[in-house]
Amino acid sequence: MAVFPRFHFRKPMNFKKHFITSILLAMAWIITIMAIMVFQLLKSTHDESLKQRGLEMASILARDPVVIEAVERANREPGVSIRSYIENLRAETEVSFIVVVNKDAIRLSHPAAPKVGKKFVGDDIKPVLKQGIKQSTYAVGSLGLAIRSFAPVMVNGQVVGAVCVGILKGEVSHLFIERHAHLLLLVLLVLIITVVLIVVVLSKLKRTMQDLEPELVVNRLMEHDRIFNAIRDPIISIDNHFLITAINDIATKILAMGSMGKQDYLGQPLSRFSSALDKIAKAGHGQAYSGNLRLGKLDYRVCIYPLQAAQEQHGYVIFSSRIWNSTISGKS
Repeated sequence: MAVFPRFHFRKPMNFKKHFITSILLAMAWIITIMAIMVFQLLKSTHDESLKQRGLEMASILARDPVVIEAVERANREPGVSIRSYIENLRAETEVSFIVVVNKDAIRLSHPAAPKVGKKFVGDDIKPVLKQGIKQSTYAVGSLGLAIRSFAPVMVNGQVVGAVCVGILKGEVSHLFIERHAHLLLLVLLVLIITVVLIVVVLSKLKRTMQDLEPELVVNRLMEHDRIFNAIRDPIISIDNHFLITAINDIATKILAMGSMGKQDYLGQPLSRFSSALDKIAKAGHGQAYSGNLRLGKLDYRVCIYPLQAAQEQHGYVIFSSRIWNSTISGKS
């Protein structure tokens, strides 16, 4: 009686949990990185748009006759204020503040009344007053961090003051979220769809593997392969097209006298190695067969059984056992 070796395998890890966790983390990282890159691009574009709008508004106000007249007067005498006029205009826009200054950077307007008549905070206004250029900056002023767009107030080609239009950082973020909220929802939707797809795939995988963990399946396949090759009688499995799908070690030695490796047989037609076995399998028409046959230089008792699953035929399995002291002759 043949005694087969016992194989011991460690208890498999919970592959399903590991798989779910790994996939979810990978997808979360991918989606997060893509979302960050997209939103950084959108944020940059959004900020540039706000800067351009701020410059346009500042330029328009810098040409306003009321602003020009007030700035010229503020350059001659102290205490000039146009806060009421500017605040009425600001209320109709999305900007956080509009500040008008004279040539010495003294405020003529500000959202906070006590700050009118005080010096403008920040060095980013200096190039505007000294060189008459327009610019937008991201700087900290008396109201906090903001996008500040400047335009000079010009009279006869001379800079007599400046207008600053600003949007505070909080307002910038609020406007960005308000205008791109649909993209945030889209990212969440993609993440939800990804999770659902993973669950569906895992459910299908679970049904296919009959609730067995993949490592356990692999271990069992390895154990079956060892047992399969430990059998000292030739065994061959073929599909419906009579192509070899499995073969044990002893069968490879008999069919080709050990001159080929097992992988050389897989996927090859049975007729290439034994025309006799091929003819018997084809002649059976899905029926079992049992008879004597010579394989190589020895005689064997050959049994061919159709492989069926779910009432469908999936090929044949061929068992052979050597006949000792036989006088049967034949060719293969």
